[in-house]
Amino acid sequence: MTQANRPTKPVVGVVGGIGSGKSLVARFLAELGAAVIDADLFGHEALAQPDVRRRVVDRWGEAILDAKGEVDRRRLAQIVFADEGERHALESMVFPYIERRIREKLTAA
Repeated sequence: MTQANRPTKPVVGVVGGIGSGKSLVARFLAELGAAVIDADLFGHEALAQPDVRRRVVDRWGEAILDAKGEVDRRRLAQIVFADEGERHALESMVFPYIERRIREKLTAA
């Protein structure tokens, strides 16, 4: 990253497993005035994007859709977390969207 592209504010990533306190830390940082970017939210958004949804259905079939025609994240999770190759396939579909949204939010912050 060049000096011209370097953020003027520090960027802190908070990662961890389920129940590890990420949301609590994010809430504390927000109370201190930090702009909080929730990548999990972008993962949910990604599955609602028509092109991502189509690719997910093309790969795993309509059985992963709920009654409203939306991706049932629990059904999808059962498939992708049972097989590393399937997880990587899903990541390749959703991560470009997530990365773009994170960059947008970073720029806006």
